[in-house]
Amino acid sequence: MKTELLTTAVISGGLAGLKCGYDGLPKDWLDNLRGKNKLLVC
Repeated sequence: MKTELLTTAVISGGLAGLKCGYDGLPKDWLDNLRGKNKLLVC
């Protein structure tokens, strides 16, 4: 069950990022985002 929840979270976050863009995501999501430093370099 944990894998299914993680997969759902990954897909949902990816779709939200595509729709809203980086600046449109909630600040608390960005504060807890793993690998954020890799995104900021791009």
